This record gives sequence, structure tokens and C-alpha cells, in this order.
Amino acid sequence: MTVPTSKLKHLFLAGLFIAAPIVTHADVIVSYGFDGASSLSEMLEPSSVANNVAASSIAANNVTVVPQHGFASDPDNQLAAKADITTSSLSVSSTLSNETYFSFTLTPDAGQQITFDSLTFTAQGGGSSVYRAFYVFSSATGFEAADVLESGIQEGEATDTLNSTGETLYTITFSSLVVTSETEFRFYIDSDSTSRTVIFDDVTVNGTVSAVPEASTTALVIGVLAIMATLIRRRAGSLK
Repeated sequence: MTVPTSKLKHLFLAGLFIAAPIVTHADVIVSYGFDGASSLSEMLEPSSVANNVAASSIAANNVTVVPQHGFASDPDNQLAAKADITTSSLSVSSTLSNETYFSFTLTPDAGQQITFDSLTFTAQGGGSSVYRAFYVFSSATGFEAADVLESGIQEGEATDTLNSTGETLYTITFSSLVVTSETEFRFYIDSDSTSRTVIFDDVTVNGTVSAVPEASTTALVIGVLAIMATLIRRRAGSLK
């Protein structure tokens, strides 16, 4: 029995629909709000974490992290970070070499994957002293100077991207960044003094968590679609 071309096309389109990934809206994978804590260790823990994901507390490496406000005096807190090793001038490369950063990691459960959509946070400098800056990196995109995802710089110039008197919202957008293993995000701090802080708040990673597609299933669907496409072409050719 010969299958009509119209039915083949309908079957082909149905196969495409089945093979296509389900489009979902981005959810909060992890957030660090820093609010309502009674100790530093509690403040550095994630405020919320999506299902099927493990999120670490924030860890400091060659930086000092402290609450911007006292725990008892203000439950609406922020994270103040200052470098323990300084640079002689603004330099991403020198800051990377000094390894002055705080970080956190996200790890999907076995059989799960994270599709990153965005990383958002607010940051603020302070005073008029020169200079202070931050640079954001991820293990999924690299830790070389050219891999910087976002930066904020305060050096008393009109071109400053880090505000000294108020918070600025920063948004890092990812394109088709999918991971199945531990991913680390680092916030590097650059300054000419160990007393200069950069203040962060509401660090949030958005995206989706889903099951990793089985390779055998994906290969089968692709194979079936290829056969159906061939049949459609042959059927259409025989009707000419």
C-alpha cells in the first residue's frame, strides 16, 4: 500500500513536534538574597534553590566578605566584598592572577541538565576613592581575561559603570548554555586598597532544569525523520 504524500507530510510534522524540545519559561535556579541572616555563614547560604540542583554557599578566596549592615540592626542586608591582594592599576589579568574572588557552584542531579538563561545582581561602589571594580566569570565559559561576562568599574570618571552612590542592576544573558556537571561562578574584586568594598545584592541565576535526553532515543527519532523525509521526496518525485 502506498502512503499518500499528504499523510507522509503530516507524519513528518508530527515527528518534528515530538523531537522538538519543550519550551519552558526560565525559573530561578538559585538566588542569594543575603537578608534576614543572624550570622555570616547563614548569610552566605542560598536563599532558594530549584529542585534537582545542588547549590553551594558563597565561598571567599583572597577576598574578605562581610555584611554591609549589622545582622541585628537591619535584616535587609547586602554582601560587601574587598580584595585582600591589591593591584597597581585596573587590570583584569592581574586580578585573575591574584585570584581575589568569591564564588558559588551549581550542580545538577544525576540525569539532569541546567539550561542557563541569565545571571542578575545589583552592585554598588562607594566614596570617591580610586579605584575599585568587579569582573564576573564562569567555569562554563572560561577564566581567561577575554572570557569576562560582566564588569563594573569605579575610578571617578564619567565612563564609570559602577555607581558610587546607588545600586546598579546587571544582567548577564546566556545563549544555549547547557551543563550536566558542576558549574562555578566567580566574582573577582579589583582595587588599589584592601579597604575598598564592592557591595552586592540579589545574586540570581535563572534558567531551566530538565532531564538529559537519552542518546538512543534522540538517534532513533532523527533516523525516523530522515527516512520519512526521503519517502516524501521520492513520493513527490514519482508524481511529477
